[in-house]
Amino acid sequence: MALPLTGAARTADEQRREYRARGFLRESFALSDPTLLPQLCRDVAPFDAKLAEWQALGYARVPYLFTAAIERVARDAAIRAVIEALLGTDAWVVWGPNILRETSSAASRWHVDLESRYWPSVTVAVGLSGCSARAAIWCLPGTHLLARAPAWCGDDSDTDRVLRSARRAKPDVGPPEQFAAFGDGRFYVFDARTWHRADPGISTDRLVLFLHYQPADVRRVPLMLDYARHRWSRKAAAYLAGPGAKPVTRVARVPLRERVLAVLTRLR
Repeated sequence: MALPLTGAARTADEQRREYRARGFLRESFALSDPTLLPQLCRDVAPFDAKLAEWQALGYARVPYLFTAAIERVARDAAIRAVIEALLGTDAWVVWGPNILRETSSAASRWHVDLESRYWPSVTVAVGLSGCSARAAIWCLPGTHLLARAPAWCGDDSDTDRVLRSARRAKPDVGPPEQFAAFGDGRFYVFDARTWHRADPGISTDRLVLFLHYQPADVRRVPLMLDYARHRWSRKAAAYLAGPGAKPVTRVARVPLRERVLAVLTRLR
């Protein structure tokens, strides 16, 4: 019996079909240049410092920073091959780089990423240190097509309840899945509108680099200043154009829902 195709053996059309139907690709992929890992691990220091600074000031925001190593890995040939297959173009920008020091409690509730909810991107997670298949996030396949979010079920920490909520809206939603063979020097891709969570049973700290890719000809994602207060900048989140791309520089308008929530938050 023939084995299923994986990785580079799969065609771009096959990858696009799976991604559009499921919201992610099941396999993980090896970086073309894993020699960048030591420097990327050292690059966590400015992210930690900026996050601590903002937390001390009471800001709920995510640091987005480019370093020389992040710029290089963002153009990694293996990442480009997958991203360009899914986007259907080699003219892209990568935005919002963040090295996250994940622990067992980090993002352990089912959620969707706010920016991706409004401005769809292909999110890439690169394993830097302490990563394994068991440490990859869990995803509910097909939920990127839902208008609702996991919190609407009433308890987004209860997987059974979240799954029932998803299936009421989309009966063919499958059980939670992780990414095959994930580890240090490997990456997986997903649409962060897909309902996902970190594994609460993993106790080992791990470093993961997150990158987000969009076509260059759409408006840029605005910088989120405080997700708890629904505050956004008129400037774009940090981004880098791919080789030869001439990106649109205009920033997307913040949705009315976010502007209303920002006002209501200030009135509390």
